[in-house]
Order: sequence, then C-alpha cells, then structure tokens
Amino acid sequence: MISYSHHNQEVSKKNLHLIALSGGSDSVVLFHLLKQNGFRLHAVHCNFLLRGEESVRDMEFCQSLCEKWNTPITILTFQTKAYAEKHHVGIEMAARKLRYDAFEKLRKQLHADKIFVGTHQDDLIETLFINMLRSTGIEGLTGIARERNHIVRPLIDYSRSDILAYAEQQQLSYIHDSSNDDEQILRNAIRHRLIPTLLDIAPHAKTSLVNMARNISDVMPLLHQATQKAIKDVLFDKKIDICRLRQQPSPEWILYNILSPLGF
Repeated sequence: MISYSHHNQEVSKKNLHLIALSGGSDSVVLFHLLKQNGFRLHAVHCNFLLRGEESVRDMEFCQSLCEKWNTPITILTFQTKAYAEKHHVGIEMAARKLRYDAFEKLRKQLHADKIFVGTHQDDLIETLFINMLRSTGIEGLTGIARERNHIVRPLIDYSRSDILAYAEQQQLSYIHDSSNDDEQILRNAIRHRLIPTLLDIAPHAKTSLVNMARNISDVMPLLHQATQKAIKDVLFDKKIDICRLRQQPSPEWILYNILSPLGF
C-alpha cells in the first residue's frame, strides 16, 4: 500500500507547498496522501489548450476536488502550440517548460516551500527510453530525481498499478486524459507497445531499469568532479591544449563538456 514518506526531513507540514493537480490518478492520489498527512497545500492546475472540452472538464474536476478539501487552487492557461512552434520544440517539451517555469514563479509569489508532483516509477522508465532514443547522453540515463530545485516526487518509488490500487482502495475519483491513448506520441507508444513487449521478454525489466538509473545517478557527482578537473587541465585562457586533451582518458567527453555549454 502506498504511504507518504520523505527522505528530506526539512519538508515541513507547517509550510505552504504547491501541488500539481491534473485530475489524473497520480496527482489525485498524491493530493489525497498529502492532505491526509496534514500538509498545507495550494493546488495548481495547467490548461494547455490542447483538448477542447476535455480540458474544461479537467479544470472543473480539479476545482471541485479542491473545494471539497478546502484547498485553494490556481488555474494556469498556456498557448502551448504557439510556444512549441516559436521555439521549435515538441508539444510535450513545450508543456513541460511552460508548466515548470510557471510553477517556480507561483512558488515565489506565494512564498511556498516545495512543489509536489505525481511523477511515479513508470514515468521514470518511460523517460529513460525517451532519453535513449533522443541520444541525450549519460545524464539522460539517470532517470528522474526524487527531489531537485524545489520539485519533490514522493511517488517515484511506486508503479502506476500501485497508484491505481490505492485509488480503488480509497474510492478516489479521477479523470482520464484521452491524449494518453494517442500512440503517435512517443511516450504513449513506449508505454503501450514497447514496455509490454519488453516485460514479456524480461519480467523483471522494470526493476533492472530503475536500479540502473539509480546506480548511474549515484556516480554522476564523481564523474562531474573528474570532468571539471580534466577541463582545468586542458583549458587555458579559453584555449584548448590539444596535446593535454589527447592525454585524457576520454578526450571526446572532455571536449564535449567544454564546447556544449558554449552552444555548439
């Protein structure tokens, strides 16, 4: 059974926290857990103007839920398609950028402490595959952090099936986002087609992938430290010493980390 636990004891129930509330099972379960544990919450619902009347339904559901639990809610509306076209990014990336920037802005305005989101273990695994397919590099294999930059993900150790079981046990109502059924979207294709096939081949694949992500995440600070030391060894007055670079254990990795921050 899902229960609330947090590794960082600095998260205080007395402080005000934001919670991303979409109306889906994951966010509703997280909302219920936090309210049951006495957290002070301010809900945030995002309308990306992508699903017409269904978006209105979602907004009204979240407003009703917050009214039932006597919780304030802020509705954020985004011109997602226009943003994606302007910045030449996909819809999913545009929505992510818009909502997290808005979350942080609202957090500061309300003097809130943390931002709780309902990301779970299946989200982590799907993100691993997306990152691999997009060649995001080794950092893309670290998955999704439990906590970073005020964002807290208490459900990261629980699967989608765990969340649905909790919702059923607690008789919680939630809504279904029909866009999650569209397999033209990469994440959905991975969720509905790739992962079930993988589990047929290797039933313990999810556990193995999560453990891999955690292991890589654990060594990233060491890799970052070694990389910065190597950069200092080869970079002088914004000039790269090619001879010293070639002597490094991984010259291409060091060169990448020098040039990438400059926009190459």
